[in-house]
Amino acid sequence: MTKAMRKLADKHALIFWILCVLIFVVGYKFISVGLLGSTPYEYDVAFFKLSLALLAILMMKTLYQGQFCFHFRKDNFLKALILQWPALLFVLANLLSPGSLSENAIVPETLVMVLVANMITGFYEEVIMRGMLLGHMMEHWKNDDRKILKSVLTTSILFGLVHLGNLVQAGLISTLFQVCYATIFGLIFAAAYLRTKNLWACVLIHGLVDVSGEMYTIYYVPGAEIPSFAGVGLLMILLCTVICLIVALFEFRKKKRTEILELWRDDMTCSVA
Repeated sequence: MTKAMRKLADKHALIFWILCVLIFVVGYKFISVGLLGSTPYEYDVAFFKLSLALLAILMMKTLYQGQFCFHFRKDNFLKALILQWPALLFVLANLLSPGSLSENAIVPETLVMVLVANMITGFYEEVIMRGMLLGHMMEHWKNDDRKILKSVLTTSILFGLVHLGNLVQAGLISTLFQVCYATIFGLIFAAAYLRTKNLWACVLIHGLVDVSGEMYTIYYVPGAEIPSFAGVGLLMILLCTVICLIVALFEFRKKKRTEILELWRDDMTCSVA
């Protein structure tokens, strides 16, 4: 980073990061439109999310002088996967739903787009919600006896509220329902992250949840009109949500909270307790 850039980042951080986002987006559009002709909307959104995630990582590293850790590592990866088993149950239910199982031929282009767009979404949301916000709140409330409760509830509720954006393409009731179960799923992701300090496992499971929710679209070419399909049935969603809530409460019981406090005693560092 040049001296001028560092000076701008230090004195006008918000302006600096906004400029970085604009540069990323404009650069991408120049390549995609100027050189490739055009790209699907899903790829445009995915690249924008990826840019924001990478900028968030850079921003936190800069602000904390390299001390803030997002815990991208292999330690406790399997344990973190196992802790998220209720989310895997939801993935399985989606994959076995009538819309995902079809006799029609899979469209490779759509399949790749679904995988890329949703895995990037999982990466983006986990970096922001768990890696940045949850990690920062654990540091911000480090002297508060209720820091785990406050950090987990705040980030999980925010994660749920983000899904209000789906109002532009879905009904009010279905959107509010999604907000509710996304909040509960946020508890599971938070439990796995806080108990293992492993963000990769959360990214993977989150991405798989999103991918499985759109598997019914892989039988249609990009841009085609796709029949409205809600994925798994309401009862299955309710069942998975209730299971997630019960498991989350179990994972945050007093004994496990003590273990989390020990693991996160050096909140922002990359150490493994």
